[in-house]
Amino acid sequence: MFKIIVILSYLLAVSVFGIYGQGYEFGFKITGSVEGVKTGSTIFLMDTKNDTICSTKAVDSHFEMLGRLPFEGEMLLLGIVTESGIKKIVPVFVENDKIDIVCDFGSSGNDAVKIIGSSTHNEYVQVVNEESAILEGVKNRFLNESNATGKKIVISEYAESQIRELQGYRIMWILNHPDSYLSPWLLLRYFSESKELFRYFNALSRKALSGKYGKDLKSKMDTERLLAVGSVMPDFELTSVDGNLVKLSKLVGSYNFTIIDFWASWCGPCRSEFPEMKKNFSLFREKGVMVIGYSVDKMETSWRSTVLKESLPWINVIDTNDGANMKYNVEKLPTYFLLDSEGRIVNRFNDNKAIWDFVKESL
Repeated sequence: MFKIIVILSYLLAVSVFGIYGQGYEFGFKITGSVEGVKTGSTIFLMDTKNDTICSTKAVDSHFEMLGRLPFEGEMLLLGIVTESGIKKIVPVFVENDKIDIVCDFGSSGNDAVKIIGSSTHNEYVQVVNEESAILEGVKNRFLNESNATGKKIVISEYAESQIRELQGYRIMWILNHPDSYLSPWLLLRYFSESKELFRYFNALSRKALSGKYGKDLKSKMDTERLLAVGSVMPDFELTSVDGNLVKLSKLVGSYNFTIIDFWASWCGPCRSEFPEMKKNFSLFREKGVMVIGYSVDKMETSWRSTVLKESLPWINVIDTNDGANMKYNVEKLPTYFLLDSEGRIVNRFNDNKAIWDFVKESL
């Protein structure tokens, strides 16, 4: 069993009158001792995109790392590469503060890391533990009811109850912790509806919004404002399946309505809606309705083969650079935007039937 005792520390060098989010002069200094790991083993911190923040080699069971986070409360991955090449990783929420970490790579879940000094990580553990208790409570309630009545558990009702109670708990936690760096992380991770995001975003304090995920949430909200109903859809120019460049702003004026269908070849729900999509497209094409299939595939070959296999009759473009998420806040597939002849957003849908019902009523 590998045990790591890590001390994250730095000298606090900021005025008490400083502004949240400015960070500290020296960032963090990480020192630690490693039990059971030989000299030469690599200790590292990386972000969730697998970019290394800092790393070092263990020497006589000790190591030291220096670094600085631009924003507070970021989830990083603390890891070790052993002499045999085995990599072990645990998530930690790090702040520019003095943090003591006891990490046991032989354990799992919340037992794998113990932290003193990072309020964000301790709040994260609190939330995870409470969520586990909620799930256990829902399970026991359904089991007891099933045993008492002799009826089988309806999986859909069970899942809905889990989601409803978890989301209710998260909402109350966010409202009760407006200063926490974890609150915007919870919003980004578990909420996607614009109305909900704006409601709880506005409940957060300046401090919470100054952290890593507060900044990310603010950026997302800024994009959502650009995507409000009545706004002109942000333009794109992408390559179609036949090799031509398609510019949205030059296309929409030729149609009464344009539907942007965000999808991917690996998305089962997206592909399952193609038959109905093709049926409605054939009915409304002559009435001035165009569909643009906006693929978020990373592999162009997968996109092309799927367009061919599914015989998609509309305009098909691909964006391999994550533009759908960055420009249009598309986090669920499929997602549909309905635009008018001026390129203004009429509505946004996650359901194929809903968008065609809207088109039928509007023409």
